[in-house]
Amino acid sequence: MKDRASNMIALNKKNAGKLPDYTTATEVARVFELDPRTVRKRIAELEPKHTEGNNKFFDTAEILRFTLLNSPTMQDNVELDLTQERAKHYRTLTKKTEIEIEKLSDKYMLVEDVEENIKSKFMKFRQKLLIIPGKVAKEVLNETDLRNVKDTLRDAIEEALVELATGSEDDGI
Repeated sequence: MKDRASNMIALNKKNAGKLPDYTTATEVARVFELDPRTVRKRIAELEPKHTEGNNKFFDTAEILRFTLLNSPTMQDNVELDLTQERAKHYRTLTKKTEIEIEKLSDKYMLVEDVEENIKSKFMKFRQKLLIIPGKVAKEVLNETDLRNVKDTLRDAIEEALVELATGSEDDGI
């Protein structure tokens, strides 16, 4: 809140850092990033100093005092509802325990394990693709029909993909 008040002072450059004598609830809401209705509700007991059209101008010091001091975060007499706080605490503990149980039952994986698993799969994929030329080179070496060469290569690629998809581990991979 103090930073926002500093921003309001900085915004008023023509008065060299001084706050204007009068301001509107809408302007205070904009500067403090509050809902204008909230500001109007907090300053309901204040009387405007003057009015221009639909705009009601309040004493800047009064409107800031009422806006800031009537906010729940600035009130000294805000009492914590211990029952609600305990309930929140136990809900959080319960959720944490559920996550720990699910982690132990392999429902979750550590990010490092996922990363290692993905790296391993990409290495297998790379190896399968690198084996294809050596596997089919003899078959396509003497082949003169381009269609047969394409079919042989396509078959070898599909075989590698099927092995990867099914987890088949021949060729030592």
